Parts: sequence; C-alpha cells; structure tokens
Amino acid sequence: MITMKYFSSLLCFIIFASFSSVNAQTVEEIVNKHLAAIGGKQVLSSIQSVKMENQMEVMGNDATTVITIVNGKGYKTESEIMGAKMVQVINEKGGWMINPMAGGSEAQDIPAEVAKQASNNLFIVPLLDHVARGINLSLEGKENIDGSEAFKMKVTNKEGSDVTMYIDATKFYLVRLVQTADMMGQTVTNTVTYSDFRKTESGWVVPYVTDMDMGGMIQLKNKLSKIEVNPSIDPSVFDKK
Repeated sequence: MITMKYFSSLLCFIIFASFSSVNAQTVEEIVNKHLAAIGGKQVLSSIQSVKMENQMEVMGNDATTVITIVNGKGYKTESEIMGAKMVQVINEKGGWMINPMAGGSEAQDIPAEVAKQASNNLFIVPLLDHVARGINLSLEGKENIDGSEAFKMKVTNKEGSDVTMYIDATKFYLVRLVQTADMMGQTVTNTVTYSDFRKTESGWVVPYVTDMDMGGMIQLKNKLSKIEVNPSIDPSVFDKK
C-alpha cells in the first residue's frame, strides 16, 4: 500500500544497444548532434532563465506545476496537488521544501543526498558545456525506446550523482531519463519519458509531454501549457523562507 507520505516523497524526488554501431559515433559527436537538434549552441547558450507552467495528471487528479530555473543558480517547483501547495527548491547550497502532504507547513531542508541527486536540474540544458561543468559521459550501447533506437548514455556529475539518458539515434532528442535513488529506505527507479517536441519562439526545442513512472507504483503525465524564456527572475525566490 502506498502511503501519502511515501507518495509525496516520490513526487518531490521526481519534480526534481549494438556495440559495433555505437563505436561509429563518439560521445562528443552524439552530444553535438543533440545540441544542434534542440536549437544549436548559440541559441542554447543564450538561455539563462526559464519559467514553465505544466498541467499534471496524477492518481486521477489534475494539478498545476510551475517550474522556475535560473541557470546554474536555482531550480524551483510549485505544485497544487489535492488541495495542498508543495514547494521544492534546489540551489547552490543544497535544497529545501514545503510539503503539507507529509505533515509539514514550514520549509525543511532536503537531505543532502537527495539534493545531490537533483542538482542536474540547476542547468536548463543538461548536456550544454558538460566538460566545463565536470560532467563525465559514458556511452553504454543502444536500446529500443518506444519503437526507435536510442543511444544509452551514463551521465555523472561532479558530485558523483549519475543518471542514464537515452538520445534518439535519428532525431537526437533526449527521449528518456532514468535515475535510481534511495527513497525512505527503498531503492526506487524513476523513469521520465519525453515526447511531442516543439520549437519555441526562441528557437529552443522542448518536449511538451513528459511521462513519469515512479518505481512502477505511481505514474504522472505533465503537459507543458506555457513557457517563458529568459524572464526576469529574482534570485531570492530560491532562498529558504
């Protein structure tokens, strides 16, 4: 049985293979093609902040989630779920959250390990300038993702936290992300699948549909309804209140 506390912990965490053919393309070539496919380095490098509004379906309920990011500085989600407002923030110091569904109305620090696992969210384009950011990439073959071949890539950040990214072998979009983490004493594999890619007015290509599977127990669907690129954002919104 999924308890409300366990559900909310999973939710906060998220709101945060042919060898011969793989050898034909290096990791750097795949990353460069991926960046070109979603807008090109010049366009992507110009994006320093973003604000996105999503409509979310979770356990038969509809919710609205607003995501605010200042590149490399802060990541904030604000969600209205089942009558409760949840807030989660990752910043350069760690992170904090307000989670009424777990019985807390005051801001609480996010465990250091969870904040480390979510630190990739600080960057709007995960693979842009990866060398300068100390990210290690390892190509691990190809897999079939929803009927199409995708390169499987292990991505490890400088804090030692890793995720597995799947980049479509034809269109070079990031189509899936998988991360395993310890949640309340249990090992949970969270899978995020991206689809319905569209080009924004800025030239940046983003997925408008995101499906999340939390350990096979909870499934969420996010639909992007509004996006602002380079809005003015006060960095204090990421400070613990």
